[in-house]
Amino acid sequence: MKRPAWTTVALCCSWIGGAAAADRVPLGVLNAYQVFDPASNEPVINIALDRGGRAKMAEFSAKNVGRVAHLYVDDTVVAVPVIREPVLGGYLQVAKAFSVEEATEFAVRLRNETATLSIALGD
Repeated sequence: MKRPAWTTVALCCSWIGGAAAADRVPLGVLNAYQVFDPASNEPVINIALDRGGRAKMAEFSAKNVGRVAHLYVDDTVVAVPVIREPVLGGYLQVAKAFSVEEATEFAVRLRNETATLSIALGD
């Protein structure tokens, strides 16, 4: 089986706030899990978007190449990437200063649909 190409979306610090919830694009999650980055051995979250999430991410990222975005889990900003190219494959990897416990908790909540994933333009 061919492994998916993951798009690393950011290495950043998290904070509360940012775009109003109405300005965010909701992204449906098919699967999410904590893994270790092979280069840094740091915990990261791999996210597979569902069909709708993949289409919304592709459209959002294609329209906003070169701009800063905020990726949210609920109301927490977990990544602040600059969109370098359209994200078409539906796979994201969130890399930041997560503890193993934090990364696992976010992944479980996304996988179990007890948390929401969304994206919005940043500042």
